[in-house]
Formats: sequence, structure tokens, C-alpha cells
Amino acid sequence: MPTLWLGRDVGQPADEGAARGANTGIDVDKLVTHAACIGMTGSGKTGLCIGLLEEVAAAGVPIVAIDPKGDLANLALDEPSPEAAAAWREGQAKWGLDAGGVAAWRAKVHTRLWTPGSEAGVGVNVLSMLAPPEAATDAETLRALLTGTVSALLGLVGIASDPVRTPAHVVLTRILGDAWTASESPTLELLVERLVAPPFKAVGVFPVAKFFPEDDRMDIAMRFNALLASPAFASWTTGAHLDVPAMLAPVAGKTVVNVFSIAHLSDAERHFFVGLLLERIAAWTRTLPGTHRLRALVFFDEIWGFLPPHPKNPPSKTPLLTLLKQARAVGVGVILATQNPVDIDYKALSNCGTWMVGRLQTKNDRDRVREGMGIMDAAEMDAILDGLGDRRFLLTGHGAPRTFVTRWTRVFLAGPLPRQRIRALLAAQVDPLVASLSRDVPPAAHRGTQDPAAVVAREARVTARIDKLTASYAKKVAAAEEKLRRATARSDEAKSRASSRQTEEWLNAGQTLLSFFGGRKKSLTTLATKRRQALDAGARVETLEGDVASAEAALAALRDELAAAAASARAEEGT
Repeated sequence: MPTLWLGRDVGQPADEGAARGANTGIDVDKLVTHAACIGMTGSGKTGLCIGLLEEVAAAGVPIVAIDPKGDLANLALDEPSPEAAAAWREGQAKWGLDAGGVAAWRAKVHTRLWTPGSEAGVGVNVLSMLAPPEAATDAETLRALLTGTVSALLGLVGIASDPVRTPAHVVLTRILGDAWTASESPTLELLVERLVAPPFKAVGVFPVAKFFPEDDRMDIAMRFNALLASPAFASWTTGAHLDVPAMLAPVAGKTVVNVFSIAHLSDAERHFFVGLLLERIAAWTRTLPGTHRLRALVFFDEIWGFLPPHPKNPPSKTPLLTLLKQARAVGVGVILATQNPVDIDYKALSNCGTWMVGRLQTKNDRDRVREGMGIMDAAEMDAILDGLGDRRFLLTGHGAPRTFVTRWTRVFLAGPLPRQRIRALLAAQVDPLVASLSRDVPPAAHRGTQDPAAVVAREARVTARIDKLTASYAKKVAAAEEKLRRATARSDEAKSRASSRQTEEWLNAGQTLLSFFGGRKKSLTTLATKRRQALDAGARVETLEGDVASAEAALAALRDELAAAAASARAEEGT
């Protein structure tokens, strides 16, 4: 059972030499019971997670990594930038990571960069999800695939749905399920046609027109039609299928790390794709025999928004909970990383057997982590967390709780990589999956009659300019994202309080009315107070919803500004 090297126990000599520093580790197979990596911005969480993924891949375990921020593409970097090379090599040397050891790791690991909705990396043909599953698929898996596929489709056109209560979801599930039963591979166009004119007369005991009126069906059909007509949607219809066994298969004997970069997608597109991917992974796990060994790992960097508490239910939530509850039995582990534990469903966190916790400032965040860990009291945890600095983490789940400093990574941590850099990295790789796609949708570096080496060099120059731009905006974007997260949390809390105030008002009004008819007098002052409190709570909700809208607009403006600057850099370089 290989041991994953995380760093050095805090309290060892200050020297960061390998002999003294390589003493914090966990057994790779322990990750079948899942893990959580939590820490506020700037705690060193990204470095810890990338180092952990390096170790898992070196142990021969394939990985699916979902990357909302763009940092995990660093796993494909061979060399640091010239400006940072000397300092980076010095840091590696202090941890005993010489050039030979790094090269040996690279010789065992193949990092595949996926960019759904873009041709920069490996694209994804999402319409392949409409094809029927294998005939041997069991009924439970079939239902899960149907539900997940329809939820993802509706989410893509801006409809949050409930598989049981939303008419659009029920009818589309029936349409797609009937097609699969008939061994059809329907197109999205065909689904739209059948949505407008369903090939069945009733849903349950009600006529279709009563259960899901024609105007409502046409509204959703028009949304899908607009999607099909959009030039941007074309990038979702070419590329690889989401074939989980194929993506996990070794490449030339190397263990594969699949990084799905989704930083460039809109929120609706992110939820659409992530839900789709996780449903496919969950369906695959149901085909596996039991084992106590780790056979594959799913890593999700910054889970905020994808696994929220009840009652929110994005397309990613159900398959993630399924993986956390069931996948351990077949050797598939899940690691969740976040800076916002209070915004994560507590049922998910309670399934994690390993915890790596960095700096956390708010009481709510600390309480949620302690609740999930279930092994430490507030005073003990606060004492430990108060003493954590940069790159220091608390590790639990492997003997007594211990604190450690994270090791240096083998790959260069360049921060989020723009799509142009990803395209250049992909062009330099030898990957059978990419080669099979290049006949139809080749990367930009292979198009036309230009010298591929010259194109890659030009892309690299654009490697460098956009990296600099991204770094200059990183703090602003992070601050805007944090402002939006806090505004959303305050708004959600105010909505809950307003609902409670309204309920109290109704109950008090009812009690006042009953007391009047019962001959007893109940103070109207109390009733007026409850009414005023309800109105105040409602007004606060409106104010906070305005704050959320302002934060969203500010974040969008920053991203647009960065995109415009990047486009200018590309235009100046002629790419």
C-alpha cells in the first residue's frame, strides 16, 4: 500500500530537507473513504491538493479532476517560467525533489486537459449523452442516467427542475426513456419535436395538455431551439464522448490524470456539464466489483455551489452524494476541496474519512468542519487552527490529529492557465484520444498550412502575456467572488428569517382571532409587532438581493475586462 507524501510534521527541525521533511503521509487506499481539504484563500490549499494528486497518480491510480478555477492544468506543465525557474528549483531542492526525480514522475504520468465547450483542449461531444446505454444496464442505473441527463439539459437552458414535480422534467424523461427502450439514439432536435407534440396522450392519469400545457411546452422548446441555433453551441457537439473507462485507461503505460477545466464556462454551462460528467461516473461505479483498494479518484477543486445544503439541488448534487455514499465499496474515492464549508451539504462532509484543514476564520466555518469531523471540541480545534500559518494544515483520520507543512510540488504552480496555454500544451502531447479527434476537429496549432512549431511558439508568447494579465487580476477576481459568496449567504439567511417572521405573523394572527371568539383578549400590539417584524425582514431581503445582483455584476465586469485584455493580446500576436 503506497504512502502519499504530503509534507513534514510541524515541530520537526526548521530545515526542509527531505530526510527530515518526508514524514507526513497517508496510505493511498485510505482515500476510498473520501477526503475533504478545507482552507480559506491563501492558506496553501491548491498546492496541497496538487501535491496530493501528484502522489495518487504516481501510485498508479487514475484521476478525474474537476477544475472550476483553472489551477489544476498546472499538472501538465513541464517547466516553470524562465523568470521563476531559479527560485522554483531551489524550493524543490530543499525538499529533495531533484530534476531526475521530477522527470521520473513525469515519465509515469499523463495529464489530459479537457475543455468542454471549447476547442483549446480535448472537447466533449455532449450530444453523445442522448445515446442509449448498454443493453445490460440495470434499472437503477438507467433511471439515474435518465434523471441526470434531463436535469442537465434543462439546466443548460436555465430551468432548475425537480425530477418528480417539474412537468418539463417528467415529460422529457418519458420521451427520452421511450426512445432508449426502442434502442433509438435521438438528436436534440428530435427531442424538441417530441416535446412540442408528445408521442403519448397522458402522463399518469392526466392528459398531456392538462399536466404540461402546450404554451409551457413551446416555451421550453423555443429555449432549446435558440440553443441549437447558437454558433457557440457548436463547440459542444464535437469532441470525445464521456466514456469513463476509456478516459481512465493508461496512455503508453502512463497513469492518466484527466483535468476538466471549466473556468471559461458560464454558471449554467458549468452545472450542466458537471452534472452530466458525475452521472456518468456514478453509473460506471455501479458496474464495478467490490474492492478495498483505491482504483480511481474523483477530485473536485472548490465545490462551492455544486453541493449546497438543502433545499438547493443543482444537477451535480445527487450524483456527488451517490458517489460519497456508495463508491467506496468499489474502490472509487472522492476528494472535495473548498474555502466555504458552511455552504456545503453537511451529509456530504460527514462521509469524508480524511480531513486536511487549513486556516478558517469564521465561527460558522469552524463549526461546520468540526461537525463533519466529529472528533474535536471547539476549544481544541480553535487552539490548533489559530496557530496555523501559510501551508500549514491539520490532518485527521489517520491516527491522532497532527499538523503539517505542505511539501513543494513537482509541477510548477503558475496559477490559472488561459485556454491558449492549454492549447499549446495539448499540441505538444502524444495522446491516442486526441489523435483520434484531430481528423475532425484539430487543435488550432495543426490548422492550415502554418508551421506547427511557429504556431506553438506564438501561442507560448501569448503563454506568457495572458498569464501576466491573469495574475494581475487574480486578487480582484478572488475578492469579487468572496464578496458575491458572502452577499449570497446573507441573502439566503435573510430569506429564511423572513419566512420565519411571516409564519410567526400568521400564527399570531390566528391566535388573536381565536382569542377574540373565545372571549379572551390577546394584545393587538403583539400582532402589530409581528407584522412590523415581517415587513422589516422582507425589506432586508430586497436590499440583500440587490447586493447580490451588484456583486454578480461587478464580478462579470471584471471577467469581461480580463477577457477583453486577453483578446487584445491575442490580436496583437495574430492568433
